[in-house]
Amino acid sequence: MPERHNVLPFVDLAEIEAQAAAWLARLDCDDASEADAAAYAAWRAQSASHREAADRLAGLWAEMDVLGQIASMAGATPQRARRSLGGRWPSAVHPALAAAAGLLLAVIVAGSWYVAPRSYSTGVGQQRVINLSDGSTIQLNTDSRAEVRYTFDARTIRLIRGEAFFDVAPSKRRPFLVYAGRGVVRAVGTAFAVRLHGPAVEVTVTKGVVELTSASPGRPGAGPPPSRAMLSATATEAKAGTLAGSQVTETQLASEAAGERLAWRGGMLAFTGQALPEVVAEMSRYTDVSIDASDPGLRDVRVAAYFKIGEIEPMLEAFRAGLGVRVERIDAKRVRLHAAS
Repeated sequence: MPERHNVLPFVDLAEIEAQAAAWLARLDCDDASEADAAAYAAWRAQSASHREAADRLAGLWAEMDVLGQIASMAGATPQRARRSLGGRWPSAVHPALAAAAGLLLAVIVAGSWYVAPRSYSTGVGQQRVINLSDGSTIQLNTDSRAEVRYTFDARTIRLIRGEAFFDVAPSKRRPFLVYAGRGVVRAVGTAFAVRLHGPAVEVTVTKGVVELTSASPGRPGAGPPPSRAMLSATATEAKAGTLAGSQVTETQLASEAAGERLAWRGGMLAFTGQALPEVVAEMSRYTDVSIDASDPGLRDVRVAAYFKIGEIEPMLEAFRAGLGVRVERIDAKRVRLHAAS
């Protein structure tokens, strides 16, 4: 008799994916029971292939905006099952949901094995509001890019560049995670801004509580342990956190100061005594006009003003008339500033 020790059972991935789609359709019904939940958990536990198919299709199901209660059901234990799995397929799938499961399988067959993140971006001087399927919103600031990936157990955002404000719909079942630089911001129901500022990550919380954590090293012992800070806002104060390297520093902000920091959301920039070169650097984020403020004498010039985003001429005129700064126009896209002599 031939040896059979190395013979592995045949895994019919197409059949497993069909079963996963049917389970998701069943669990999204209003009459889905705890027994359904437990049976689904037992089905998932049969093999890694079952779990991978379930997770992959649940992600696509989320993208189709028909999530339901899949996450909590996935956490049920097999021991709670009160009925046999029979032929391994769930019973009583509503025809409309069966059609949705069929559509889900069609997406799989077409090659969408992975729920690709949706990418959103803005150009220089642009802003954009993205309304997400769970009721959360993202407001992207100038020259920013974010990727959004929703699955049944997490809402994941990756801020690739720039700055964004997040107003998060509450969901204890699905945390809201923002990855930016070397930091991770975790929220449930809150409002906060994240900015990539060179190698640093700046977080400003205006409502609720978020957790700012430095990303773990690539391998154990490769660097300092992650640092963590809980940033919370009250009715009168906001909280800011800055992640530089692996260290998180916290700053308490009065509501007025937080409003000034986030004035860009209303199309304005607020300055309260910053050095002129710093003001120019901030305004330059919103325009393709190059403004040279490298004259050392400008470092001692302080600016307290509100400027409308992208409108360079009023700012230059304020510098000239109010601060005595000489404005040299090299061409239509280049300006050089000189301190008063």
